[in-house]
Amino acid sequence: MPAHKIYHTPEEKAEAKRRNRAKYQASERGRAKRVEWEAAHPELVETRYARYRETDKYRESQRRYRTGDRKKATDTRYREWAKETDPARVQARAAVTVAIRKGTLKRPDSCQACGRPGIPDGHHHLGYAAEHWLAVLWLCRGCHKRAHS
Repeated sequence: MPAHKIYHTPEEKAEAKRRNRAKYQASERGRAKRVEWEAAHPELVETRYARYRETDKYRESQRRYRTGDRKKATDTRYREWAKETDPARVQARAAVTVAIRKGTLKRPDSCQACGRPGIPDGHHHLGYAAEHWLAVLWLCRGCHKRAHS
């Protein structure tokens, strides 16, 4: 039997606990347990993450991510990938951004499909050809995902 690890600081112990939890959650047994829990509590699955997003812990982690180097690196990698894979899409999105700034295109306050209030995404339903750059539907995140599936 392996000897128990001796932690010298509470931070070391907390980090080891976090690593072990992440390892378990990524394991086959941990995933099966989560699927079982979600099947038993379907009404809580939707609200669980919504409740977490209302906490100070979540807001602080988001603030750290937005101001850190990891976000900059991720954004840079995404921009490079997008330019390589679909340059027309990048140009279409840039055209919409410029049109909104200039005032030629107005972003509504609700989804055009379901009417949910909020800041909708622009969906290029006619494609990314230059003549359709400003032909966008304003959809909430859920409707936008459904439109792409």
